[in-house]
Amino acid sequence: AQSDKVFHALMKTGCIQLALNKICSKDSALVPLLSGCTANIDNPSSILKAIQYMVQTSTFRTEKLAESDFEALLMYFNCNLCHLTSQDDIKILKSLPCYKSISGRYISISKYGTCYVLTKN
Repeated sequence: AQSDKVFHALMKTGCIQLALNKICSKDSALVPLLSGCTANIDNPSSILKAIQYMVQTSTFRTEKLAESDFEALLMYFNCNLCHLTSQDDIKILKSLPCYKSISGRYISISKYGTCYVLTKN
């Protein structure tokens, strides 16, 4: 459900999928090695670092994302905040261009000291 939405959103941004079962068997010594250096939906910090890398290399294509995709990514990180406690993780979260501004554009909030969440009433 939620992980499927995140997975599809990541694919839209240009993130590639490694089909480990096509590369090697589950018992292969390559699996732990590849798992340690690739993003895994069960490891929120690895997803965060993968997105950060894509943002830094200008390969994170947000123009293909719908509002629901941005929401899915932010909800994924929100539901996994207990796993994202390092200062680096927090800094990366704020730097993601996934926060909707009043103008409707998606921006990073890393340069702002204070941010307000406006709700519809």
